[in-house]
Amino acid sequence: MNWWQNTRLPYWTMFAPGDFEQLEVVFRYYLNMVEFANGRTQIYFNHTGIFFTETKQLFGAFGAGHGDTSKGWPVWLETNDYVHLDYGGNAGGTEVSLMILDAYLYTQNATLLKTYLPIVSLTVDFFRQHYHNRTADGKYVIWPTQALETYWCAGWDVSTTPSRPPANCCVDDMPTVAALYALTERLLQL
Repeated sequence: MNWWQNTRLPYWTMFAPGDFEQLEVVFRYYLNMVEFANGRTQIYFNHTGIFFTETKQLFGAFGAGHGDTSKGWPVWLETNDYVHLDYGGNAGGTEVSLMILDAYLYTQNATLLKTYLPIVSLTVDFFRQHYHNRTADGKYVIWPTQALETYWCAGWDVSTTPSRPPANCCVDDMPTVAALYALTERLLQL
């Protein structure tokens, strides 16, 4: 099992010296999980796209003991309270997507972009389809979510998802909003 929060650190430093061959190791790691992650999303949520949580096995499933349904929680919910609703902050998909776009920006290597673009497009596809709540002016409401490795929604029953978040819940967590803003802005430039 790995924790993306710790795994990512050496890869961000590879841009400055131009070590793109080694950087592709993490891209291949995520690319190898795409088929599983897309299938899992379809089964769990009935839509396409890929999501990851911070802890994962080599093929993309939740870390050992982090997908325990014996507590009565739904199969889609990683049971570790620190990471179970974080799809955009420390989860890896949005950050790896930005790394891929940065690597293309630095290298202008069209083969690299074509190879790893499924990670980027399927990550954006997940967020586009996953969050159904909108504000009055049509903006997405990112919920359920969490912030700072803690789920902030005291007393909410995770086995049900009402159409609107209860008043005491974390909504539009900044790591996810910032990641999606940066990612969509970069995709539009591409």
